[in-house]
Amino acid sequence: MDLTWNRNDLYISLDTILSSLGEQMHDLKKRMEAFKADDSTWIKETILAFQDVFGKCYEAVECAICLTSIDTKDTQAKNYDQEANSCFSQYLQLEAQLKEELSQLSEQQWKSVIRDGQMQAILPAIQKWRQYDVRERPFIDLEQHGLHGWGELYQMASDRVKLTVDDRIFRANQATRVVYYNDNRNERLDAFEDWKAEWGKVSDLTSTALNHSVGFRLISDHTSTYAKSLEANRIEQKSVQQMWNVVSKAKQPFLDFLKRKADLQHAGEVHWTDQFAPLPYRSYNTKLPLKEGLDMMVTSLNGFDPRLGDFVTKAVREGWIDASVTSDKSTGAFCAVLPSRKQCRVMHHDSEDIQGIGVLAHELGHAYHYGILQKQPMYMQDCPQAFTEIASTLFETIVMEEAITHSTNPLEKMHLLDNQISRDIGTILNSHVRHLFEMKFYKERSEGSISVNRMNDLMVDVQKEVFDHTFSQYDPTFWASLRHFYFMRKPFGHYPYTVAHLLSTGIYHQIKNKENRGDLLDALLADTSSLTIEELAYKHLQEDLSTGMLWEDALQSMFENIERFTNLTRKVESELSL
Repeated sequence: MDLTWNRNDLYISLDTILSSLGEQMHDLKKRMEAFKADDSTWIKETILAFQDVFGKCYEAVECAICLTSIDTKDTQAKNYDQEANSCFSQYLQLEAQLKEELSQLSEQQWKSVIRDGQMQAILPAIQKWRQYDVRERPFIDLEQHGLHGWGELYQMASDRVKLTVDDRIFRANQATRVVYYNDNRNERLDAFEDWKAEWGKVSDLTSTALNHSVGFRLISDHTSTYAKSLEANRIEQKSVQQMWNVVSKAKQPFLDFLKRKADLQHAGEVHWTDQFAPLPYRSYNTKLPLKEGLDMMVTSLNGFDPRLGDFVTKAVREGWIDASVTSDKSTGAFCAVLPSRKQCRVMHHDSEDIQGIGVLAHELGHAYHYGILQKQPMYMQDCPQAFTEIASTLFETIVMEEAITHSTNPLEKMHLLDNQISRDIGTILNSHVRHLFEMKFYKERSEGSISVNRMNDLMVDVQKEVFDHTFSQYDPTFWASLRHFYFMRKPFGHYPYTVAHLLSTGIYHQIKNKENRGDLLDALLADTSSLTIEELAYKHLQEDLSTGMLWEDALQSMFENIERFTNLTRKVESELSL
């Protein structure tokens, strides 16, 4: 099955948007030069004009990301990417001026502005503009070069990483399959050593990118970057800290699962790369062609609600997905949003296995969520990570749980359970590693640049802390190879995955047996545009996050899968050729 994007179509869209932005940006500049504080109608029209430009800048950046990711060597795409980010930076500079002006309005003037229905529709997004800190403006002007330049440096470093296995050369975007998902453990461990060595060769570049990007934020943020992240994700620090406390106290079943997998492989020890490694089957074919995987996905989602399955069918039919496997594609998978078209584009690397189908379901979950949000004004569509990961994780959960439930082959069921639990570990414990590293890195970076050796030591320390010294070998270069640390617009972007993963687990188990579950899901996703995490949990799950029960209950449902897995392996272990 050949799923590819129409790249020419993306180029045309991007060119059209960038062409129109010039005139609109000029209009915004003129408006800000002659701001009419005493004219509420004019202010309303100005805010709406800003919203329109924001939508176009957003889409331009998303289109550029698609083009630069699908072919990292495309120089034209890189030029467009720079132009799109430049437009977005110009918009942010003008938006900062608008926020400053709005912050100086009297309360009576502000009430006159927001009385209008169109303003009420976007009030949750613009209300905090009134508390704008004018000290931030100088750093917005530097953002494009101060942050995005370091992101580009990281991509250049990543492009140099190559792994050779059996005379085959794998670039960084392909090598993760060999390092983490190879079912031949000896080959995987050998590849892991080469992987560390390769990232070590470019660590001078990656450390420079990380040191300078974090240094920029430390200088520019008048409140802490973490506090800003919490505010952006609409979640209280105590909720996140309590989540990590619950995870730390309850994580033992995850560690027991890893040890059980090591026993099945007669490994004698658990290695860092064993987190995601498949079970050592010889009597069960785990290959899953893309078409069969999509059919399975649609069937599973239809079982939950036909709207979900129909949505995936539409995405396939209308060419939203690129699942091609080429050496020039960037690492990872993503969902890009095209607001003007009310469409998305999903980039995926077809691996012909259940893990790959899970990843694709995750990205299509993002697209479904955006489909719900696109019914609202653009400012209300810009949802933070802690919310955007809910639908994506839920889609993945539905597909995996349905496959587990309906599997009649014990080996297949074991494989599916293994994939689901490994995904839980990745999004919870592995994300905790990333979060702790980032927290500690920011603290130490505030006292000066951090050396490569110190970064390596810091990474190993947090891996040992989170996984309770379970592994025999760790990955000191994880900070260099993990692309998420270099997503310049999303610092502290790891805890939101865990929040959303646990939330979506709670959502799934609460509504999966209800007849109106599709309506309940859509209503919840619509509320992600405005509610806080605490409000969302209370309104739709009747959960008070201050008690910690939501996190505990979600983990318990995962531990039930671990118990199912362990019992099943004991029953069929004698049938496996290990």
